[in-house]
Amino acid sequence: MATSIKASVGKSAQNNRDDVMLVQTRLNAYVAANRLGARKVLAVDGNPAVTIPYIEDFQRLVMGFNNPDGKIDVGKKTIGKLMEDMPDPFGVIKCNALALKNLLQGPVSDIPTDLWSAAMMSLMRHSIHPKLTRWNLITVVDFRKSNKTERLWTVDLSARTPLFRTWVAHGGGPKNAEGHPIDRQGEIASRFEDGNRFSSLGAFVTLGTHSSNLGNLQGKPAMKLIGLEPGVNGRTLERGVLFHGADYVNQKPKGSVGNSWGCFATNPDVNPQLVNAIKGGSFVFAYHSSYRG
Repeated sequence: MATSIKASVGKSAQNNRDDVMLVQTRLNAYVAANRLGARKVLAVDGNPAVTIPYIEDFQRLVMGFNNPDGKIDVGKKTIGKLMEDMPDPFGVIKCNALALKNLLQGPVSDIPTDLWSAAMMSLMRHSIHPKLTRWNLITVVDFRKSNKTERLWTVDLSARTPLFRTWVAHGGGPKNAEGHPIDRQGEIASRFEDGNRFSSLGAFVTLGTHSSNLGNLQGKPAMKLIGLEPGVNGRTLERGVLFHGADYVNQKPKGSVGNSWGCFATNPDVNPQLVNAIKGGSFVFAYHSSYRG
């Protein structure tokens, strides 16, 4: 099978028959994985007209586009995402079984039960994501708690063992022209958005690490994430939301935690070990009472 299209496909596109058939075949893989809502399998016949609504749903539901254009161009994001490998079906089964087992057994450590249950349900919903390959590791954040408490946990679900518990910052929101907060997020976060320097809620999957370029932490590891919920956190990668170390996250008993620009900022002494443990395909879930997943 070809690995990419030779010309554009979709609305106002060139729509070469072989290219359209390749797109239809790949869209059907996402239909089979239940990632395009109630869509039925497409006939692989090279017909662009019936394919365009599927492209729009793919851009909206899988890629998180607010205004899908129904067009796939050579070398652009949509074709790159469409050609990604689909998850191992046996891995999906194992992930769901492990999440269900942990849901029934209840939380590890002192993670709140409602947070734990929501995280396990979310893990099962997103088990088909191709980047979610280390589904035995889950990191949960309880944004209902004060930033002065250790509200981030990382757990090995297979061993039901907590690996990390630490402080984490939340997004402080935007500022006006004079540099004053517009909707100040203090010790306890109350507003969550997929932008405007607020934190986002919901499910994420971790990517790789890179060297930070932040102030005196240059050269220290930082980690990118993908948001799995369009409209909730789908712009995570675009926004540059990271796990990174920050001096304003202070572990001292009477220390304070400042606000990030929406990143999961942790203490610089903890962050290197944390990101190296969870990088490359593990699950992250950020929770608040306002979350509607």
